[in-house]
Amino acid sequence: SIGKAVTGASLAICLSLGSVPAAIAQETNGLDQRVQTALTELTRLSMMAEASHYDLATATAQLNMTNQVISELDVQIAQLANELKDAKSDLAKFVSEDYKYGTVSLLDIILGSNSFDDVVSRIVYENKIAEHQRDAVRRVDGLYTSLAQQRYELEQAQDLQRRYIEQHSQR
Repeated sequence: SIGKAVTGASLAICLSLGSVPAAIAQETNGLDQRVQTALTELTRLSMMAEASHYDLATATAQLNMTNQVISELDVQIAQLANELKDAKSDLAKFVSEDYKYGTVSLLDIILGSNSFDDVVSRIVYENKIAEHQRDAVRRVDGLYTSLAQQRYELEQAQDLQRRYIEQHSQR
């Protein structure tokens, strides 16, 4: 009877030990799956962080380039502003001289000419002078307006780039 009890206890211990390795193996498999899932998620998050860092660096480089272009445009705008001022000043002088000394009228041209060809030449010459002065002012004014528009568009891009950088640097 004691032998039967020892055999029964030995059998019970062996049976329970047989189920322990199976439970440990099952638990190990579950842990392995969770570790693999965590590693996959860690890899995904690392890639996202790296991509965000790259995007931020690219945006910062673009902002620096935009700032440089705006600075160069400011120099061009200042030069054109001076040219525009000079062109308008020249036109104002022309108008002022016309006011002070009188405009050259068609009658003045005819009476001051020696021949019909001379009349035509003087009329053409006066028209070319006036046209040249108007065109110079329009050209410089058009360039100034164009550069001012470019500057405005670059400032808009600059603002968007700054906001993008601020949003992504806070992450």
